[in-house]
Amino acid sequence: MEVLLTSTELEERLGSRLRELRLLKNLDQKTLAERAGVSLNAIKHLESGKGARVNSLVKALRAHGERTNNRKT
Repeated sequence: MEVLLTSTELEERLGSRLRELRLLKNLDQKTLAERAGVSLNAIKHLESGKGARVNSLVKALRAHGERTNNRKT
């Protein structure tokens, strides 16, 4: 039987993965926030699992992708 995560558990896992990705790319929270066009508090809230707007999550993830794409060229 599949166990579904609660909203809180899912937010915590997403935040943890976002933090891992940021650290793998040697970025601090401020730099990621600037690249993503979101506030530093939005990144802090996302990474801590306290929630933030989905729009902020999408922007943060895209900022990671932009850096990766820029490195390839």
